[in-house]
Amino acid sequence: MQPAARLTYALLWLLGRLPLRALHALGTAIGWLWQLAGLREARVAAVNLRVCFAEMSDDQRRALLRETLAGTGRTATELCWLWTRAADTVNARIQVVEGETLFLNAIASGRGVMIAAPHLGTWEALNLYLSRTAPVAILYRPPRQAWVEALINRCRGRFGAEPVRAE
Repeated sequence: MQPAARLTYALLWLLGRLPLRALHALGTAIGWLWQLAGLREARVAAVNLRVCFAEMSDDQRRALLRETLAGTGRTATELCWLWTRAADTVNARIQVVEGETLFLNAIASGRGVMIAAPHLGTWEALNLYLSRTAPVAILYRPPRQAWVEALINRCRGRFGAEPVRAE
């Protein structure tokens, strides 16, 4: 791995030592800062909320924007925990899997399964759950920087998932 990826992983690892509750608080604060600073994430989310929820008042949309960005911040900081903790620790936190019986039955039938998961909530936990359950290939769009790709593939593939470029 390149030095930038190693340094970033070290930072992720250090933050990943924090309890989830602390990471969630940090993520909420990051989301609020995105909104206060008018960063791209906040601007895009504000436009999307205006388009999708035109019937809401400006105050309602601002409140929803604040909640949305706080949730996005929590998801981002949660990655530090998910990507750096031991498999047993992460798997112990996965308590409910909706549709698990359908998934396990499909795997047992030997037909294979394709799962399309949006980047909402803790989708990375889904990757880790699937990796512990069956052989998994995770399709992804390559990021602009090669070192980021190496970092993401290391973290996503550490429980056995095979990262596959969607090209």
